[in-house]
Amino acid sequence: MKKIALILIFILLSSTIKIEDANFNLAKKWYDEKKFERAAKEFEEIYNKYPFYESNNNVLYYAGKSYFNIKDYKKAIYFFDKLYVNAKKEIEKRQAVFELGKSYFFSGNYAKSVLFFHEFISKFSDSPVMHAAIYYAANGNEKIGRKTEAILLYDFLIQSYPDSPYVNLAKSSINNLLTTSHYIQKKSNIIENKPKLEPKTEILITNFISITNEITYEKTNTYTNIFNFSVTNITTNSIEISDKREDENEKILLETLKKENLKDEEEIKRYQQVIELKNRLLKMKQRLIEEKKEITNEIDE
Repeated sequence: MKKIALILIFILLSSTIKIEDANFNLAKKWYDEKKFERAAKEFEEIYNKYPFYESNNNVLYYAGKSYFNIKDYKKAIYFFDKLYVNAKKEIEKRQAVFELGKSYFFSGNYAKSVLFFHEFISKFSDSPVMHAAIYYAANGNEKIGRKTEAILLYDFLIQSYPDSPYVNLAKSSINNLLTTSHYIQKKSNIIENKPKLEPKTEILITNFISITNEITYEKTNTYTNIFNFSVTNITTNSIEISDKREDENEKILLETLKKENLKDEEEIKRYQQVIELKNRLLKMKQRLIEEKKEITNEIDE
């Protein structure tokens, strides 16, 4: 009797697995035929109905892709996030990171999109879709106003992946970024809000920290020409006031400097991240050059 019971259990388990596989194959067939709405519902049903299915990560991936294709980005993010957590293989993690980046991008959450694409660039340099990840990272940075990061990534894409379909878009974006009036407008706003000082008031701020040539250029042009000072890590000891009377203008100036200093600390951290990203991109570029040399040598031999 025990033997018969075991056989029956085995048959039931086998039939369950077959049903799961059959459902998966049907959903995949609809996906391949671009019937994404039907595929999405079927994959979701499989995930909910068979939580211990051995191919559940594949189910999560195709469920996310199906919902992405019908522009239900919220559901796509839900399934790709599940895949991100459950991924056991590198390819699964790579798929999850890339698709989360795309889903957040098309849902309009560019800040989160950038985080995932930066992670992708850092961890999966051998991916065949790296050029796409770089483009979306650049475009996401552009959309949230990070001009420097955007130009850096666009330029790397153009130089390292000249055959990418995103190259022309990258070139156009760089041209737009270089001719934008964003910083001119920012400068005008600062001038308008500049506190009015008496002619006798003179200020001197030291401890200027230069991170990159670009930062130095932007700081000196944005701040030195406008306020006649350079801002970075300032303290009250850094300020020498020729007229020591603490009149109202000087108090206003001091408050303005403190606010600008807080902004600069955040900007410095951001530029440090840019430098780290640039170093990673340079390493990737060096690796690509070495691979091209190896291929050329093999062909010559």
